[in-house]
Amino acid sequence: MKSTGIIGTAKNTGKTTTLNWLMKRQGSERVAVTGIGYDGEERDNITGLPKPRLRFEPGAIVATSEKCLAASEAGCEIITGTGIITALGEIIVARITRPGLVVIAGPNRAADLKIVMNYIEHTGTETLLVDGSLNRMSPMYLMDEIIFATGGARSRDIVQLASEMKYAEQLFRFSLNSLRPDKLYEVKSLYSSEDACGIPPNERSLYISSFFSDKALYHLMQMKETDDLVFDSPLQILIACGLEGAEIFLSAAEQSGVRVSYMHRPELRMVTVNPFYPVEKDYRYSGGWLDRSELLNRMKATLSVEVRDVAGES
Repeated sequence: MKSTGIIGTAKNTGKTTTLNWLMKRQGSERVAVTGIGYDGEERDNITGLPKPRLRFEPGAIVATSEKCLAASEAGCEIITGTGIITALGEIIVARITRPGLVVIAGPNRAADLKIVMNYIEHTGTETLLVDGSLNRMSPMYLMDEIIFATGGARSRDIVQLASEMKYAEQLFRFSLNSLRPDKLYEVKSLYSSEDACGIPPNERSLYISSFFSDKALYHLMQMKETDDLVFDSPLQILIACGLEGAEIFLSAAEQSGVRVSYMHRPELRMVTVNPFYPVEKDYRYSGGWLDRSELLNRMKATLSVEVRDVAGES
């Protein structure tokens, strides 16, 4: 089973549209969908603007909470419970029997996502799509591949959008770790300069095993001679540094001469772009649009991975 995580860089950047496009392209009988946490509201809870919904056809597999399943308009056949309890009830694996909309509320933790993935794999599904966002992407290191959905709702500056994704793409190019575990010193806490100073001076190959502060990491790079920095995945760096900080991380790593590698490295498969952005006037929101062709062409010229405007193709 191939697993793909779809990560929105901000609200309204086209993540749900990308998911619907992928489901249609894969074919309902071969696809399963879950999410990191909750998604699927009819309207944006800030702007009040309508949002695209996830529509499923018969044969598709979903893993979502009991309450979300009960509230969905699609008909379904329950395959199994997972034993994972959320605020919206147990996460259930079900097969769609009647077409319609489904609200997705999946696991929040990597350990629970592993359990859900195991249940889904036993259904014979060929492709798993996992709905996520920048603030819900920690478990996404489990994915085989990642798709970023970005666009005007993140920034109206097309050059900035392309630049951000260029440096994010570069993060995914570092190799998998090849060092034996006994050659690595595990850094379990890196939130302050004191944590950095507490690392033994003779340890030159470090495994950053948990969340970290970008400031503490840069302090470590400046004050300590280090040969290797091993992270769980490129997503761990993006969580700490943000998309806007990827360039700074890459520059700091190059200047320090450290080798960066990962325990897990999902492939960056694609970036989708959405020219839409919300416009506020007198406490009311409406829609605005970047130049669709300029956004798509700039992103294609900047990135090596595939770039699609899936809304424009629909």
